[in-house]
Amino acid sequence: MLARLALILALIALLFFIIGAVWFALNAM
Repeated sequence: MLARLALILALIALLFFIIGAVWFALNAM
């Protein structure tokens, strides 16, 4: 249960990191 929650949180953090990186790249252009 706790491991599943940690996995979900890690996936959400990764998703936000990717979106942030793409947004930063688009703004830098």
